[in-house]
Formats: sequence, structure tokens, C-alpha cells
Amino acid sequence: MRISSIELHKEQHTLQEKPIEPDIETDSHYLFHLDPDKQPVGAYDYRKPFSNHHFILKSGDTIYLSSDGFRDQFGGTKGKKYMAKNFKQLLVSIQNKTMDEQQVFLQKNIHDWMGNEEQNDDICVIGVRVWNKSDVRSWKSGV
Repeated sequence: MRISSIELHKEQHTLQEKPIEPDIETDSHYLFHLDPDKQPVGAYDYRKPFSNHHFILKSGDTIYLSSDGFRDQFGGTKGKKYMAKNFKQLLVSIQNKTMDEQQVFLQKNIHDWMGNEEQNDDICVIGVRVWNKSDVRSWKSGV
């Protein structure tokens, strides 16, 4: 079992986690993937501290936490796994959509991919979009 934990600091616009190089880079978007620490969460003889990373967020950034279920799901025309690379490209491709639109798009995409295949694992994707208060006011008022 794997678990992810993030700590958002609203006032400082920071997030505890930080990769070095983006996995995917387009003209307007970057996708970073953070590898997990491979160790148990509970009691363990050779415990070491979990990695802690920090980075600064800007308004409009999106953070995703996901299980491996989406990328490990079998389907498509050849009954193969979705794969991490395709999942990352999918996340980058939907950045201009609202979070509600992203949810619908991801659900449709995985169901289309699965076709007649059964779901073989849990599928969990959590997305959080960061907004500054002034941006939210402007967005709500249509400015």
C-alpha cells in the first residue's frame, strides 16, 4: 500500500514536495512526478525519515495525487496497460479545463480505455487547483 501526503500553505503559496526536472514540458505546462520513499509507514527496524520537499506555487497550478490504478488499468485495442507516460500526458492535456471538466474527462477516458476489461485495481485521482484570492475575485466577477 502506498500513501501520499501533502501540506498546502495558503498564505505562503507553498507545497511540501519538489522534484528537480519536469517529466513533461509543453509551451505552457510542466508536469513533475515525485518518486515515493520505499519504506513502510508503521513500525520498522530500519526506519529513516521520509523525504520532505518544498516548492512555491503560483495561481493556476494544479496538484494531482493518484493511485497506480489508472496507469495499471488494462484496455485499449490490444488489452495493454494504460501506462504512466500516457497518464502524465493526459493530465497535461487537460490543464485548460475546469476541475469539474477534468473529472468528467478522466472518467470517460478510463471507461473508454477499459472497454470490456474489468477494473483490476483501485483508481483514485485527486486534483487541487491553486488560486490567489485576487484571481478568484476577478474570475467570479468576470473581469
